[in-house]
Amino acid sequence: MKLRAIFALTAAVVTIAGGANAQSEPPSWVSERMPLLRKIGVDPKADLVDAANYHWSWTSRREVAVGRFRCPPGTSVDVSRSIIVVRTQESKACHGRAGETEHMLKVAPDGSAERLGGAGG
Repeated sequence: MKLRAIFALTAAVVTIAGGANAQSEPPSWVSERMPLLRKIGVDPKADLVDAANYHWSWTSRREVAVGRFRCPPGTSVDVSRSIIVVRTQESKACHGRAGETEHMLKVAPDGSAERLGGAGG
């Protein structure tokens, strides 16, 4: 009986905490980027993975299209106050129109993208 009460209390706390987090409004610096997220193929609600003070992260269930690049489902889109970064899984890559491949891209406010970090393919 005691164990059942502990499980019930734990479930209630998790439900309340999850509900409070889901209902809270994103900060303005995230809200301002929601149209861009939708434009590139991210579902801001369904694909959300992490919502922290200075960094929000999504994992897209669909292809992500940034600039001349197309990135596979499972691509991470990380938003902070100063940058939006698209990262693929290590075994996959974003493919450009000219045949180039990249694993990490910086996204501009207009949806264009440029190479970020290590060597491309």
